[in-house]
Amino acid sequence: MKRERVRWIPKDSTALVDNGRVAVYGYGVGELCAVAYIGQATRHVWHYHFRRPEDRDSKVKALVESVAAHDAGKAARRKAQAEFRHGYQVGDILHYAWGWEQTQCEFYQVVETRERTITIQEIASKTVQRTGDMSALRMPVKDEFIGEPVMKRVSAPYKRLEPESKGSVSMAHGSASEWDGRPQHESWYG
Repeated sequence: MKRERVRWIPKDSTALVDNGRVAVYGYGVGELCAVAYIGQATRHVWHYHFRRPEDRDSKVKALVESVAAHDAGKAARRKAQAEFRHGYQVGDILHYAWGWEQTQCEFYQVVETRERTITIQEIASKTVQRTGDMSALRMPVKDEFIGEPVMKRVSAPYKRLEPESKGSVSMAHGSASEWDGRPQHESWYG
């Protein structure tokens, strides 16, 4: 039988903060001991004995500000995703590289666009240069379709990493994004 986890709140403690997102309970002489939780978690974020009330208050303030900043960033990312409209057009090519000990290189061509989604279909690729016994540079072959079309939702890019990106689509082992026009690395065993 699984034991239900419950949040530990010290006996005779005082809620120093309980705003729905952060809960901090002070206890002991002068409430110099405190335990802090975020959200509905049953596991504490920290549990300390402080030397002075000022130290405790500083730690509590830092936690509240950190959670508020995290929530603001999360809300901003959600808003950016809701407002994001991709820039893909029919005929654009996406590159998808994945793999662990070898790099699989796949290309997809946009065959239909909608406000928040694109329909892509895998296209063939050709080797343009061997770079080793089991590696090469590959280029897509536009309009040479293989496989079936698949509709994908386009996610907003991380602005600091890809400020000019049209967005990316989630794939089985990562994500595909706009092809940069350069040959792409592929490796294999065998």
